[in-house]
Amino acid sequence: MPEFRDYFGRDHSARIRNVDGRRYFIKRDTPANARKDYLAYLLSRDTFNIPEVILPDEETRRTLALEEPCHLIRLCQDYSMRRLPIRDLTTAVAAELVFSLWIRRRDAHNCNRVFVNGVPMFFDFGAALDVQPGTPKASFFRAGPDSGYVGNWRLWRVPECHVVQTVEIRAFERGKPITLHPVHNLRAFWAAAENYVRVIQSYTDIAIERAINACGYNSAEAEKLLVDLLQQRDGISDGLRQIRRIMKIIDPRWPERSRPFVRLAGKLTRQLCA
Repeated sequence: MPEFRDYFGRDHSARIRNVDGRRYFIKRDTPANARKDYLAYLLSRDTFNIPEVILPDEETRRTLALEEPCHLIRLCQDYSMRRLPIRDLTTAVAAELVFSLWIRRRDAHNCNRVFVNGVPMFFDFGAALDVQPGTPKASFFRAGPDSGYVGNWRLWRVPECHVVQTVEIRAFERGKPITLHPVHNLRAFWAAAENYVRVIQSYTDIAIERAINACGYNSAEAEKLLVDLLQQRDGISDGLRQIRRIMKIIDPRWPERSRPFVRLAGKLTRQLCA
């Protein structure tokens, strides 16, 4: 089924289970990445468009015949837009990028999004929340050879009349050294980003610490995560200024390769409301 195919066209419908009338994707991953997904969910719940994450207990594993290691992520397709915390494309993209900036999630491309009636939900936090000591902070903003790097984040203005489709934007982005962040209005995007900076700054130390402690980290990992998240919260305004510079600049290492893409993007944008 097309709606359950990933970024590369692989069908994952066999890894979907019903739990109490809700559909969940069974994600096979390391316990470390399961904790990251769960922590991101706890930090974002009821504020950002992130699907529910469950770390299954032994009874759930037996009932669903789950292989280890794995955890459950509720299907974005199971959500109706009226149940989302954010119901506007431009605001949702701004919120996702600010949240990603806070937790140092660089992998914010369209493999890790599903659009619900044109509004994105986002997931996958394996490239975030690093608990390894000695990781250079500046490396988060670096460029790279594919869409999984912050240096390749680009805003893509789409007409108000266009409802962005998951399959469409994944196909358009795939194989290019660029990450497409679709918005309807650039001024509204940056205003929303500033607003969500204030949202993150309002998170209390104790709320962040409680979320970390609920995820099963050992004491050293929990301490490092808390220090990093508090520092990144307090410096998030400076981080957003760096993002603004990145999202305006065309990487000089691939202008020739990007020109056909830019022409195609312009052509597609003109045709969307034709």
